[in-house]
Amino acid sequence: MKRIKRLLFIILLLVPFTFVNAAGSVSVSTSKLTVDVGSSSSFTIKASNAAGRIDITSSDTSIATVSSNSQFLDNSSVKIKVNGKKEGTVTITIKLKDIATYDRVPLTGSKKITVTVKKPTPKVMKITKLEVVGYDFDFQESKHEYTINVDPNIKKVYVITGGENYSVTGDKTVNIANVDSFKVVFTNGSDKKEYTIKVNKNTTTTSPIKETTIPTESEPKVETVVKEDKTYMYSTIGLLIICVILGYLLYKVKTSKPKKEEKPIVHIRGVEKKFLFEEEKPTAAESKPQVQVDKPAYADPFAGTAVNPISEAPKKENIIEIQ
Repeated sequence: MKRIKRLLFIILLLVPFTFVNAAGSVSVSTSKLTVDVGSSSSFTIKASNAAGRIDITSSDTSIATVSSNSQFLDNSSVKIKVNGKKEGTVTITIKLKDIATYDRVPLTGSKKITVTVKKPTPKVMKITKLEVVGYDFDFQESKHEYTINVDPNIKKVYVITGGENYSVTGDKTVNIANVDSFKVVFTNGSDKKEYTIKVNKNTTTTSPIKETTIPTESEPKVETVVKEDKTYMYSTIGLLIICVILGYLLYKVKTSKPKKEEKPIVHIRGVEKKFLFEEEKPTAAESKPQVQVDKPAYADPFAGTAVNPISEAPKKENIIEIQ
């Protein structure tokens, strides 16, 4: 009984210094990771109601490395990336350093993650297309031999492939002048797929379904030199010059002074004239009002009526009388 009590007492003393405290804690998302060589994976460290520094180390950096060796957490989380360098196994250690709960209870301890770095699994090679331009045959990935009927005068054929996760061995343009067959080889690492195309040059066989189009990549490119036609440019400049000259002439016509018009002769009878222009102002002798003297009427020998020579005289053009 005494031993049990002592054990319980020791446990109670150790509780505040363990990895987890009732008031605050630090957790790690995983204890194992698998990473391919040349790729990466990650894990998360989270502090709840706690703040302080955490150290992260790798037991062998030649096999795997971590994105950060130290982090400060304050009731937050952080994602740590593990990068695979070469095949092997390493241990990532997460150690609590200078960290405590919000109740000022220190937290100590560490957490370990086992990381396995392995060779990447090769992606599966998939062939969806194998075609000889101008020659029709039904391609199937599982079928590895085909025959094309070629005119004896044809020297080259062009191969088109399609699919994913593969590379093709050999040239796309195949010289068939002196061969009865050729091979198209697809590879993906150690994976390999080989297809044989037999060439039948018998003239009695059926000709190709389509016209053969063989790209000639070695032919030099013909550059077309385009000479600039300047006729349109010269015509446009000439038209602009004509428009400017016409505009200037119109402007001169509109802004030129008109010829002075003849002013009508004004006779004033007893009223002072107001002149608009100084040059029209009469002299002192001319400015005196004229006095009309009525003369006795005389008899018109032809009309038989009396005529007043002043009042009945006909008015002349450009004469204005102001009463």
